[in-house]
Amino acid sequence: MQLKNLLLKAQKQLEASSIDTADLDARLLLQFSLNFSREKLFLYQDDSVSKEQVDSYIKLIQRRESREPVAKIIGSKAFWENDFIVNQHSLDPRPDSEVIISSSLDLFSDKGEAYRFLDLGCGTGCLLFSLLHEFTNATGIATDISADTLKVTQANMELLKLENRAMLLNQNWGDSLSEKFDLIVSNPPYIPKADINDLEPEVKFFDPKLALDGGVDGLDPYRYLSRQIITLLKPGAYAILEFGFGQCESVKEIFINQGYRVEKILIDLSGVERAIIVKANI
Repeated sequence: MQLKNLLLKAQKQLEASSIDTADLDARLLLQFSLNFSREKLFLYQDDSVSKEQVDSYIKLIQRRESREPVAKIIGSKAFWENDFIVNQHSLDPRPDSEVIISSSLDLFSDKGEAYRFLDLGCGTGCLLFSLLHEFTNATGIATDISADTLKVTQANMELLKLENRAMLLNQNWGDSLSEKFDLIVSNPPYIPKADINDLEPEVKFFDPKLALDGGVDGLDPYRYLSRQIITLLKPGAYAILEFGFGQCESVKEIFINQGYRVEKILIDLSGVERAIIVKANI
């Protein structure tokens, strides 16, 4: 079978399973299965593949048919300028979260400054490690309550060779910390508990529940963090927190009531309110 025909067959198979991104997913999985770049896949599309290669690829397609995310199948997801290891213990980094990195670059013009960053509930570490990639003399701390998740963070830290610039702490948010930071970032769980069963299968069955469950109304982490972050910011420093669809006004109110000034609401790639920049109102 020619590569292009195998790809077409897989695309149709995924379309039949109502996978919206069938074309992209089929291609990414074929590249992964054959260890091909996109360019190589195009150049060799008329070549034949062996039965073993076909069988191996179709097994990946069947996993995607069961709604397992592509990132979980191939074990990595691109974010900002790097690929991050992912597994069942971590949320997949999402493009919408990149607004936190781009906005941080707007806030801090000197990319050579030795800033101190803090990532609360770090998951893969994509936020902190992307910041350290941009700010080459900065250092930081990443925390997560899940020891299994921190193994993923550790793997990404080593992959990106940031062991000398980042520290990982297995704890609840910033509970053990007293240091002051130039910037605090976080993508907390924000799904209302009752809504988790209504999420897409890719999220409901393959993402860790601990990273999704934001309590009854989805806002419990923001109430907690609003009380804690204010004690961890340097004078004039910023915190940037992601939130869910329709939660902007509620999150703003929580932080304003705790003595913060709202600097800006960040809009994601889909034009949706996605994150908030706050600073202590002192």
